[in-house]
Amino acid sequence: MRDNCNMQFDKIFSFFVIHWIPNWSRLFKRLYDLMVQGGEIAYYLIADSDMYSVWKQMSKDPVWGKYYEVDIDKGFPESYYSPNPVQMLAI
Repeated sequence: MRDNCNMQFDKIFSFFVIHWIPNWSRLFKRLYDLMVQGGEIAYYLIADSDMYSVWKQMSKDPVWGKYYEVDIDKGFPESYYSPNPVQMLAI
């Protein structure tokens, strides 16, 4: 994770973003480092969804697949491949 933030925050929040960032362990450690002692983080993420399966199927379809310019598997959150996405958050 590349950044040059030297500040610390009382509160950090994220809605519908964290699930797109690879390496959750590293991400949450960095977020922890950005918080002041006693700070809070609130986030909402999608750990698993049927939409990922639909996107994957569409990417292989002869009609719709041409609209997928990237490797679709690299675009899915880590949680999509986990048998227990909730456990991934127990860091």
